[in-house]
Amino acid sequence: MIRRIKWSIAALSCACGMLACADILDIPSDRYVNSSLADGGDAGDGRCTGNLEVRIIIDVTGPTKTLGAPYLAGEQDYFRELNENGGIKGCPINFVSTDYGYKPDNAHQVYNGWKGEATWPQVVAILGYGTPDTLGLADNVSEDKKPLLGGQFASLSSPDAVGIDVNVPEIGSNFARNTLSTHISSNGYPYNFFPFTDYSTGARIAMFHIKTLGGKRVGYFVCDDPYCSGPAQAARVYAESLGLDIGRVLPLQQSGQDQAAYDAAVLQYFQQEQQHKKDDPSYNIVDWVWGGNTTTTSVQMAISLSRMKSQLAATTPPIPEVQLILNNNGFSEDMYTACGTPCVNNVHGIVPYLPYGDTSRGSVEMGRLTALHDKWRQVDAAQSGAAAASYKNVRYVQGYINAMLFRLGVEAVVAQRKPVTGENLKGALETFRNVDMGGLTDRLSYGPKDHRPQSTEAIFKIGSDGKIVREPPDRTITLESSWLGW
Repeated sequence: MIRRIKWSIAALSCACGMLACADILDIPSDRYVNSSLADGGDAGDGRCTGNLEVRIIIDVTGPTKTLGAPYLAGEQDYFRELNENGGIKGCPINFVSTDYGYKPDNAHQVYNGWKGEATWPQVVAILGYGTPDTLGLADNVSEDKKPLLGGQFASLSSPDAVGIDVNVPEIGSNFARNTLSTHISSNGYPYNFFPFTDYSTGARIAMFHIKTLGGKRVGYFVCDDPYCSGPAQAARVYAESLGLDIGRVLPLQQSGQDQAAYDAAVLQYFQQEQQHKKDDPSYNIVDWVWGGNTTTTSVQMAISLSRMKSQLAATTPPIPEVQLILNNNGFSEDMYTACGTPCVNNVHGIVPYLPYGDTSRGSVEMGRLTALHDKWRQVDAAQSGAAAASYKNVRYVQGYINAMLFRLGVEAVVAQRKPVTGENLKGALETFRNVDMGGLTDRLSYGPKDHRPQSTEAIFKIGSDGKIVREPPDRTITLESSWLGW
């Protein structure tokens, strides 16, 4: 099912309370708006004219819907606030969001539907969401010159075509080490941008963190989607370069497997680890697991690991205190609610942005973000007559930052005295050098040959009180040119 939501560019009622509306995003309230042009242009004096057409593709009904809803809210709230205060440099944003259910075929259906609309020539950007939609639409947006902001995946960060051979280590089902000669190729993604550390770089940082904490062997519990499997390949190569032992891959899908199936698969995995330790006493049983899925399935992993440790507690050889480290979409502040004790002090997450409400880095922008969330929840509740929803987690922060990236890109185009088109937006983003995002994420840089924006992750774990605890220091890795595209 494909659902569309269209937001009018007309100003919505203000419910800011003691906080002036224009203060939330620090936007002057006296913006000049000239809607005489059909598309965004430059008025010649550093102001934008016309409307900015934006399309948003999202998953709010599929397997990642629990991530998609707050992510979308962060984007929509940011744009609604901009519109209430004159838009971006005078141009209101006309944004339409469409649910594609995390199905690649639906993504093409959504895109083709947009292309059939009269306003399509004026669309200056598409805000993407996940790996399936971004990979699926990459060639389309390049052909149509519409920047796609959102999806985070290593291969999406190379503007030029990629064709490289990588030797990926693997431990087979018989525990023999193999090397898979893997050819990685793409047509290049010149119109794809994202504001966070890409998935593969984050996975490499996670391996470094494990090594620093004295880990011995890392297993990989991932789905067979490119979102999961691609970063796991990068992680295994980098883990071996650090001197870590790699463990076997356990396929755990993002949907279609219940808790009992997870429990059985994880238990069998570690029973096999024990047996191999008996056969080869020099073997180190997996003591860390990389989870490359989503928050829902990460909770299932954590529960299964906890149950496995209880079941095998009295058996020999002993199972180590297995730790689970998750990618950014597999970890959030509210995991404890669904997971409980199994997640405490065992679950770690790499996070390339501030968690919701975190002001530990002195981020002024976080105060604006939380005020924005509360304001628009009140507006929505008043209009619907229902209780206010809450999206107070890292996904809301992600969506907010994605919309913020669009705003900064448009402002850069206008500052260049150019009309706001997809091609000019791409060119402006590629001039970004250490652009400040208000402390919500690390500073961003893009170039015409490399769209990897940054390489920093904060690392958190779930503490004894159920709250997330930062594990200092933040980890930054040098981006190797040989990693571009995978």
